[in-house]
Amino acid sequence: MAKVKILTPAGESRFAWLDKPRKAFDENGEPRYEITVVFQKTDPEWIKFCKQIQAMVAETGGKGNPIGWETIKDENDKKQKTGLLKATFHTGIEFPPAVFDKFNRRMENPKIGNGSIVKVFCNPSAYKGFGGGVTLYMSAVQVLDLVPYGNSAPAESYGFTAASEPPPAELSESAPAAGEPPELEPN
Repeated sequence: MAKVKILTPAGESRFAWLDKPRKAFDENGEPRYEITVVFQKTDPEWIKFCKQIQAMVAETGGKGNPIGWETIKDENDKKQKTGLLKATFHTGIEFPPAVFDKFNRRMENPKIGNGSIVKVFCNPSAYKGFGGGVTLYMSAVQVLDLVPYGNSAPAESYGFTAASEPPPAELSESAPAAGEPPELEPN
């Protein structure tokens, strides 16, 4: 089968490991760069992508489809479908993916948070061993709308309220410099 290269439609990122490889789950696994992209099952562009991958899986006679339902655990620790489909892309540590912003500028050490809107340039690779299927090897990712990774939520999202007016950024002449104790007047 000839090598196929595909640029996916835009989708929402989950669990992006693009700045450093994800550690293997066990001692037999290999660390790898990885991103999962979720999308609506009714999106016509993603339907076209899914049909192309499903045809490749069918050619192998296998069941290893890299596209499946996104799930979350409920309060009883049981997996429940979210209603979104997902595709997981990865590559080995020797092939770190190129990551670009929406202006096609390279992003160094990208920390991509869940909910970022991305496209993935990938090479779907069919395999017959292990029951057959397709692996989605990524070469590059374009971040169209970045949600920074980490705790970047505003204070209001935690229920905090701000005082009416914050003090000026510059210290006044009478205030001690940061790290210095205030002058005390003797009694």
